[in-house]
Amino acid sequence: MGARNSPSGSWLSNSEFRIPNSEFIVTGWLIFAFIVFVIALDDVLREMWLSFTATRDFVLERLRWIVLEKLQSLWRGGHR
Repeated sequence: MGARNSPSGSWLSNSEFRIPNSEFIVTGWLIFAFIVFVIALDDVLREMWLSFTATRDFVLERLRWIVLEKLQSLWRGGHR
């Protein structure tokens, strides 16, 4: 048996019947998966960097506040 090539009625033999290139389909999915992976990785790394900088800023501000409190206490001549 063969496959009908067009509505006009021409037929192809089994050797001429072509299936879409499966390598292209797999490659397409791999490219799509890679793009999704890169976007997800970028998002995770951005969130980690924001978290790191927020934590660093909080610790530095807290440290500055503690040092200033201690210096003010020493300036007044008392212990806190």
